[in-house]
Amino acid sequence: VTLADNVSIARKKVVGELHHGSVLTNDQVMTLRMMCAYKLLERKTLCELSGISKATLYRLTHGQSWRHLPG
Repeated sequence: VTLADNVSIARKKVVGELHHGSVLTNDQVMTLRMMCAYKLLERKTLCELSGISKATLYRLTHGQSWRHLPG
């Protein structure tokens, strides 16, 4: 492996559940989006059950994060 290969690999952006700091999986994000869209539970309850903040839920339901997923 050359230095150029290492630099190329390091610059690739890791997104979603593959990111080391991710709390959610791709499936959980899609489920949360669906539950918010159909108002199946209150947002506060969804946050408590999934272990995320209201701000995080807002960002994932408004396309500001997890943009690599449809919906």
